[in-house]
Amino acid sequence: MNIKNSMLRTIISFSSFVFLGACQLININAPVNFSGSPIAPGVMAPAPLPIYRTGDKYYYSNGTYNKIIKASPGVIEWENSAKRRSVTTADPMAPQLYLETKTREYAKTSDPAVGDIWPLAVGKTSSFVTEVKFRTKADGTEGDFRQLWGCSVDGAERVRVLAGVFDTYRVSCKRKFRSLTTGKTFYKQTVVYHYAPEIGNYVRYQSTPKGGATYVRELIAVRPDIGFLDDKTAKNIRHTFQDALENYQNDQVVNWKSNNGKIRTSTTPTQTFQAADGKFCRNYRQVVNQADGDRLYMGVACREDKLKWLTPRR
Repeated sequence: MNIKNSMLRTIISFSSFVFLGACQLININAPVNFSGSPIAPGVMAPAPLPIYRTGDKYYYSNGTYNKIIKASPGVIEWENSAKRRSVTTADPMAPQLYLETKTREYAKTSDPAVGDIWPLAVGKTSSFVTEVKFRTKADGTEGDFRQLWGCSVDGAERVRVLAGVFDTYRVSCKRKFRSLTTGKTFYKQTVVYHYAPEIGNYVRYQSTPKGGATYVRELIAVRPDIGFLDDKTAKNIRHTFQDALENYQNDQVVNWKSNNGKIRTSTTPTQTFQAADGKFCRNYRQVVNQADGDRLYMGVACREDKLKWLTPRR
């Protein structure tokens, strides 16, 4: 690479950082970047169930992440930033098969109607029942209850969240928690997901309990696992990613491929802004090609130092 051109490109790119940053200050650790507009019916193709890749990490605006520790057909095993496990189906909006929290462990079984909304398309609905058994960690107390679900794909929207701009399906689910002993409903909740087929996951989660405050979590980034690669390959992929964010303008594509051509990546910065704490941040699209095909990763990274752009976390 020509050093003079590289330096010039850096100066130009950081001039754009200052210009754009002055116009837009964003709190990167709060779900305040959401906006949406309807997409006309029929524009989005029906979305199939996603395919997950072992090692991928999903970072969220509440400071947590979920990492896939094993992906097999129909069953996905996760570990979160608190080192707690969960097991799901390929449906990211369905009840977990197993969930560990700080105080309890839950095992859940849902009837087959849980999958009636797939492939996702506006107007599809699903009503199903989930049986839940739990164990309290402190004293081993066990219990059970039932969840009654009603879900609908009630629209398509182009949304902006912290991770970028996505065409999404809006899926709304209402659920009632009912005691198996008394038959009475003791909790009601409405959950809204914005599911982005492009990355095979929801980019925004909104939960509103009846009579309570709304909780929102946005996607910040999806990052690939490259730790299993040899040191040289992993180093080159990291450098290409960092170089793209440090030295290239929005919408410029930076490519890299291994000597044998078996692994290829491309990184494209898509937007530049300044965080409320003063750091410069950029949205990006990164495509990683491996033996199982191309996979798209999107998100935001903020500059800590030269060639040191990191996924922001609390």
